[in-house]
Amino acid sequence: MNKPTILIVDDERSARHGMRMLLERDYNVISAENRTLALEQLENNQVDIMLTDVRMPGMDGIELMEVA
Repeated sequence: MNKPTILIVDDERSARHGMRMLLERDYNVISAENRTLALEQLENNQVDIMLTDVRMPGMDGIELMEVA
C-alpha cells in the first residue's frame, strides 16, 4: 500500500525540516518554501494533504489553499 503524500509549505527551513522529520516515517513528504514552488509541487505530484504556514511573503497559506 502506498503512503499518502503530504506537501509542507513554509518559508522557514527549520519548520519544514522539523515537520518532515516527524512525518516521513508514515507519509511521503514533499516540501516547498514559497507559493511558486508549492504550486509546482501540486502540479507534479498527487498530494493528499497540504500543511501550510499562514503567514508567508507574497501569498499567505489561506490564499494558497484557495488557488490549489
